[in-house]
Amino acid sequence: SAAGLTVQHTEKATLPADAAFAVASFLSRSPGAALPTADVTKIKTALAAAGFSDADIQNGGNFGPYALIRTRVPLNDLAGAAKKTFDAIETAVGRPEQTGVQFGLDECVTRLEPVRRAAFKNAETKARSAANASGLTLGAIVAASEARAFNPYGPPAADPCDPATEFQFKGVGNFLPLDSKPEVTVSLDVSVTYSLAVSAAQPSSAGTLTTTGSARVVAVADEAYVVAFVQPNFGPAGPRPINQRDKDDVIEKLKALGVSKDNVKFNTSNVGAPTIVSVDIKDISRAAKDGRAIADAIEEVMGQTQAKGLLFRHSNCAAVLDEARKEALADARDRAERLAGATGLRLSKTLRSLTDLGTPVSPYGGPSLLDPCDEDLSLLAFGGYGPSGAAKPFDAKPELEIASSLTVTFSTTD
Repeated sequence: SAAGLTVQHTEKATLPADAAFAVASFLSRSPGAALPTADVTKIKTALAAAGFSDADIQNGGNFGPYALIRTRVPLNDLAGAAKKTFDAIETAVGRPEQTGVQFGLDECVTRLEPVRRAAFKNAETKARSAANASGLTLGAIVAASEARAFNPYGPPAADPCDPATEFQFKGVGNFLPLDSKPEVTVSLDVSVTYSLAVSAAQPSSAGTLTTTGSARVVAVADEAYVVAFVQPNFGPAGPRPINQRDKDDVIEKLKALGVSKDNVKFNTSNVGAPTIVSVDIKDISRAAKDGRAIADAIEEVMGQTQAKGLLFRHSNCAAVLDEARKEALADARDRAERLAGATGLRLSKTLRSLTDLGTPVSPYGGPSLLDPCDEDLSLLAFGGYGPSGAAKPFDAKPELEIASSLTVTFSTTD
């Protein structure tokens, strides 16, 4: 088989929305989570009386036992039109389990093209880094695939560019408050295989031996963030995002502690991880002292948090990751030599293929792969599964651990 180096990359981007939907969920009383026909008829009648056409209403979707009703509303009167739909629905069949808005992209294929180009460009950067760390020479692309990122904590995220999606609409993401900014966060997963230079002296009939190597590297951190999981309750569409009023109150509380508004982020992940508040602590030596005060201020506004702590980073994360890759490759070669010795084969120095598996996470939830240098702090803090994730206690040593896992195929001879 052709030699190659395979990397996987997730490209995230936030784009201005050009479509909006008021969404209501119900704990269904019928099998299959679908709303009873009589209830759907009542809802459509009530929405028609409120000025919405039948084409605006999308019915039939579900997540678990929850049935969903979506109504397209104008962006220029989002809050007013959404409230009108919820009032009409409540009058018809009673109060929904959860309400909110979702944003979408009508011109999706065109709007996603820059995201797609960035995804393959960044995949190449990652591949070159992996190749350099492994002593390989990267060639041309020989295979590529693309998919929408998986959402493990809520209803499956619809492909925003697939016209055959269940609701026939271009929507992504969780329910949002009515005062949310009209924007869409999209995430594309790409897998790209590049050719590798193989020695001409290597016999074409040589066999292969494949092993997986892993390694963890600990580095002294030079960046620290307070992270607080402020949304312990999940609704039918995932974690409940923070409304603008609470955001403003948190910023005012932190301002009194000398924290700049620019250092405060509200992270709602597009793959369903819990919503967090993250605060950049500019002086890492004060992380323990300032971290506790900042977390207490957040809880004064948001109430008891689900989890809180420090997330340590490194300004040159890529270099730390490359070191982990080198150690993972050495581990894979050591395993291959042991396996070759047990099977009577001789291991060649020629490496036939390499797949960067990223940072492995728990199989019980979270993203299938976790980039330790990702800028999405909600994913890193969540750590794949469990609210504590990678967040450390406030008195923890300022260091971070980065893992690498590589599947490597070596050439062998008899």
